[in-house]
Amino acid sequence: SEYKAETGHDRETIALFSLTIPLSLIAGYDYGTHYANFNLQRRDDGRFEAYEGVSGSFGKAHDWSYALTASQQNPGAAYSGTLSNDGRFGSFSLTASRDEDSKRIAFSGNGSLVGTRYGLFPARSIMGASVLIEVPHAPEATPRNYSVSSRINDRLLVTGLNNYRVNDVVIDPNTVPANVMM
Repeated sequence: SEYKAETGHDRETIALFSLTIPLSLIAGYDYGTHYANFNLQRRDDGRFEAYEGVSGSFGKAHDWSYALTASQQNPGAAYSGTLSNDGRFGSFSLTASRDEDSKRIAFSGNGSLVGTRYGLFPARSIMGASVLIEVPHAPEATPRNYSVSSRINDRLLVTGLNNYRVNDVVIDPNTVPANVMM
């Protein structure tokens, strides 16, 4: 690619080699969501930069993910690691990095808490309208057409309903024990 810049260069040429290897090729099917990553980059001024790392996901529903990387540049080296979780009540990420000049740790999270007179109900997100439903003596009661954000005792918090519309929340009768009145 060609460009004019204030640095005095008329053009810059970059060569990049990138290789991603599924670890299942080496360690078997159980490692199908884990990868080894290699990148080598050459800049126009002759500098080389190398990046190596591993990344992947794990957990029952692959709701955890990680990435570990190392890079060698002129001058110095840099290292970073990230651990993330995409869970039922929200998501979070923890990142740590280190280079020649600094060390950093960062935490980020995303989720919701709904306060009611019956307690605090955690929720992944509050999009649209929400409803608090009481189904006494049916701790496993579940709506057919919406997902339960959280439950405390006999109360269910259901989010994601349509604003300014009639929302029919139907409890699946197969999730309610016999002889329970709603």
